[in-house]
Amino acid sequence: MGSAKTMDEPMPEYETTRPDPLVALENLVRCGLEPDNPRRLMSYLRESFIRAQGLEPRQQRRVYGAVLSLLVDTVHDRSLPLSWRCHCIDFAFEPALLMKSTAANEEQARAAEAIEEELTALRQCVKEYRRSLTREPTAALSGLRSRRGAGAVRGTDHGGD
Repeated sequence: MGSAKTMDEPMPEYETTRPDPLVALENLVRCGLEPDNPRRLMSYLRESFIRAQGLEPRQQRRVYGAVLSLLVDTVHDRSLPLSWRCHCIDFAFEPALLMKSTAANEEQARAAEAIEEELTALRQCVKEYRRSLTREPTAALSGLRSRRGAGAVRGTDHGGD
């Protein structure tokens, strides 16, 4: 038989953990919960960089790498609004530059430079994609109008009646 607790025994103390504001910001950024509010993205970067300040350079690079990874993953997430993804790619250069500035050797510096080049290419792809979205509907509409106009003139737009 188990021992029964009496009313006189003190209740065990449980630590109440408060949610980490950085984790909340990280989720907000990754999920694009406020896509029209790039200030949340800036807050996430600021909080991450403040926490990295007191760390050794190796640990700082880890923090910057995690921030960069989150931003790049967000850019690649096609379920998020394009405007949010564009903000993320624009802000991704900051942790990349910080990774470069904390490089301990030439290999790390070259790796950081390669990341910057990849970000530049990714930014260009996102911008071209954004431009194509704004051009295509206009081109498609004008093509539709010209076909309708030609059909109406020839009398073929009623399905061959």
